[in-house]
Parts: sequence; structure tokens; C-alpha cells
Amino acid sequence: LEEAVQELRVEQQQAAVVSRGKGNAGGWCDASEAIAPVVSAGQAIAEFDEVSFNAILDPGAPRVIADPRVLSEAVSNVLDNALKYVLIRGGASPDVKPAVCLTVRRGEGVGPRGGKLVGLEIVVEDNGKGVAPDDLDLICTRGFRGRSPEVEKIEGSGLGLHITDHLVRAMGGTLELENVAPQGLRVRIFLPKGGKKKST
Repeated sequence: LEEAVQELRVEQQQAAVVSRGKGNAGGWCDASEAIAPVVSAGQAIAEFDEVSFNAILDPGAPRVIADPRVLSEAVSNVLDNALKYVLIRGGASPDVKPAVCLTVRRGEGVGPRGGKLVGLEIVVEDNGKGVAPDDLDLICTRGFRGRSPEVEKIEGSGLGLHITDHLVRAMGGTLELENVAPQGLRVRIFLPKGGKKKST
């Protein structure tokens, strides 16, 4: 019952955030400014857990049409996940300190018709164990947290990336996840500069 109540609260939060985003769909957003509180919170968590945290905020990154609160919520979910799961070291050398890097910069994406889009990319990368290849396509599924035994030891609901995927798509963007060598996970949020295209 407690789990069901928690899921209901998360759904209500998601609906409220998306609703706010629709109400401010025409506003230009400075991503670095919007996520500043998220970066500050991430730095505090990283210091407490002895994780190396670096934030690279390109002052030349383009502004995008998005609600700052929706963007902040999406980035917060991704960064929270990275800071939690980077502590699963996998095959990393014990001499390698857990590390998370958040980068905000100009990026490129692919439009619905295959054309190139210019916009903003926010990348969160860690040097943790990463995600099992068979789980990558499922990791944004509601309630799915991966099938690794180590994951069960970390508190979570499996809703963070599911919600983030919906929020990013509501802003007309994309969410991409990939494992990186020698180990770790890279999560990329891309938002086109012009925002979400209206359907005709």
C-alpha cells in the first residue's frame, strides 16, 4: 500500500510539472541558471558521499524554449541517479574515486524527418558500473531499476528516469543513455533550440 501511495504522489508531481511546462511553453530558458540549485545540491551530496563531482556550464550554450522548473526536475532526476549508482563500483580499481560530471553545452540532434537540429545538450556521466546491455532499453520503463543484485541494495522506486523521459519529450527533446568505456553510464538530454514543434 505504501508503495502504491508513493507512486500516486510521483504521478501527481509529474502531471503538475508537465502542466506548468505547457503554461510557459513560449519562454526562453537559460539552462545553467535553471539548474543552478540542482548543481548546488549535487555538490553537497557528492561531498558527503566522497564522490568527485564536476559541473561544466558553457556560457555559450544556447537558450531553449522550456519551463525552467521542468528542466530542473528532469536534470535533478538524472543527477540523483548518477550520484547514487556511481557508488556501485563494479570492476573499477579501488584506487579510482567515484566520479560524476555534468556538462551543459551546445549540441546537435536529429529532427523527426532526419534533419539536423541545433540546440542544447545536458550530459551527466559517471564512472560507476553502468547498466547491463540487456537493461538499457528498459531502464526508462516505469518501475524498472535493472536486474543487478547490487541495485537492490540502493533505495529507489524505478520512477526517476521514467518521469524524466516524459518531461524531456514534453519539451520536444530526447533522452539517451549509453554505457561508456572503461565503465560508467552517460545520460544525454537534448533540447532543440526552437522548442517543441506544434503539430499541424
